[in-house]
Amino acid sequence: GRVYVYGAVEQELTGSGFFGVSVSLDNDTLVVGGEGPNRTGYVTVFKYLDDEWKGIQVLNGIHEGDSFGTSLALKADTLVVGVPFSDNEGKHRGSVDVYTKNGDGLFVEQQKLYADDAADFDDFGRAVVLHNDTIAVGVMGEDDQGQEVGSVYLFQRRHVDGKWSEFQRLRAEDGSPHDGFGEAVAIYQDTLVVGTNMKKRDLPGASGGAYVFSRINGSEWKPTQRLHAREDKDNDDLQFGGTVAIDQETIVVGAMELLDDSEENDSVGKAYIYRRNGASWTESLKLVPSDPVHGHIFGRILAI
Repeated sequence: GRVYVYGAVEQELTGSGFFGVSVSLDNDTLVVGGEGPNRTGYVTVFKYLDDEWKGIQVLNGIHEGDSFGTSLALKADTLVVGVPFSDNEGKHRGSVDVYTKNGDGLFVEQQKLYADDAADFDDFGRAVVLHNDTIAVGVMGEDDQGQEVGSVYLFQRRHVDGKWSEFQRLRAEDGSPHDGFGEAVAIYQDTLVVGTNMKKRDLPGASGGAYVFSRINGSEWKPTQRLHAREDKDNDDLQFGGTVAIDQETIVVGAMELLDDSEENDSVGKAYIYRRNGASWTESLKLVPSDPVHGHIFGRILAI
């Protein structure tokens, strides 16, 4: 696989085994996930040195099929790595590895996060996001309220010892089987967005949804709004919410738009932009490719 970095200097980074399945960038550090042999998974750490990106470290998964590095979140000296298919005394229960930098600037494992009530095929760690002292983990396979309804686990960093502990779990108030709530997660300050691209599932299609949560008084998160695609809300094949991103006053939501349920390659894709309007969010723009090509899945990856 390849990862292309654009900036003052353009550079092509290469690796083996589906290199580039996930990426995260913060200042002069870039991390890239790859599947590696037998989907064990690995993460390569690059640092911008002497006007180029240089690989300085490789973090490797342990067990075959774990998919270490499926999701990544990097901020300052903390790296969060999703391992959604690790078994943990079961099957595909999932885990999240948290790394911090040592005195030499290399990442060392600080802590491993699990769901206290882990069950088989939860896929804990399918999506991860890090913001200040909060980690959000998407668990789209959780079955507590029905098959694959999904949830998001929130962990907070303790200032006493720097370790992480679970403090809240988020679910959709209108959750139903196969929603996959937690497929995508994004956070900025006191606003958190959760994607659930299989919401309102009517086999084989799904219109999807994106849920906005707000942090009240700096502590508990409360649901505030569910976002829809205004013009396309009745499109059963939209899969709105497969990706989400947020920064300041803007939320972006991606939609795969599966045109033919028998062939995923027919996906063209769209992205929707929402602006904060007081205490709520309003759709302001729909983005579509100027040269749509079936199979390109416009909006499958988002950043803002």
